[in-house]
Amino acid sequence: MAFFSSVVPVADNWVITHNPWDELEFPAMNGVGQPMKRGEYFRMYVDLEASHVGPNSWNFLKPSFVKAGWTVVKDPVPDTSTGVLHYTRGGKDSWLKVDIAGQRVEMLMIDVIPVPATLTLKLPDAVLLLASVTTTVKLKVPVAVGIPARLPFPFSAIPGGGVPAETLQR
Repeated sequence: MAFFSSVVPVADNWVITHNPWDELEFPAMNGVGQPMKRGEYFRMYVDLEASHVGPNSWNFLKPSFVKAGWTVVKDPVPDTSTGVLHYTRGGKDSWLKVDIAGQRVEMLMIDVIPVPATLTLKLPDAVLLLASVTTTVKLKVPVAVGIPARLPFPFSAIPGGGVPAETLQR
């Protein structure tokens, strides 16, 4: 979007918002619903000079987008409908929604990227023990020893039949 400042003069009324991770919904294109796009998010509004406001405002802006490598998927109609553009150069997958209302041009862009974080969980000791126990031992214990003949033994409630280490150390 660096090219845009050569099309519309930079002014105090420009508003630019950036989020490192967000999502953006796009309208159906060619009768096909679009999945939610997720990635690095940019929102920008600018005001056109009075001479470019009106039904031909997109005709003024469009050539600069095309020259910069954007493909117009759906032309915006000023004061009526949202336009959609797609950029795929240099390994990028960027999507842009363009709305033109009066002199205001609002652009919402998403650079599609994978989830930016990796989550690593440390397994609790009991789960690690369950994963390491691969043998089942069946015991026949006479009632006279003082152990109830019925299950469950105190450690048999662990899913998968694992035995906590402290029970084995008794």
